[in-house]
Amino acid sequence: MTIAIRPTRLEDHAALCALFDELDEFHRQARPDFFRPFDGPARTLGQIEQWLEGPGSTVLVAEEAGDTVGLAVLFMRPASTFAGARRFYERFGFAWSLDRLMMLE
Repeated sequence: MTIAIRPTRLEDHAALCALFDELDEFHRQARPDFFRPFDGPARTLGQIEQWLEGPGSTVLVAEEAGDTVGLAVLFMRPASTFAGARRFYERFGFAWSLDRLMMLE
């Protein structure tokens, strides 16, 4: 099994949508309260184009035997002003769950 990683091209849109459909379904099943189904492509051609042309973004695909089997979407963004908030709350006895802050006992 040989997997090749390469930069995404606009021609990969259909394959990317198929992979994003799988990922979106995984999220919908894991958190139906937060992720909802929608009509239309998983990601628009315009979205992919914006990612490919935008500064600070990289989109890669993984191919095996000519089939697209994986993807990675990377965005470089400035650090959040809240980056240290988690450590601050943990020092005072709070812990994070997926959707809320809880007091440790």
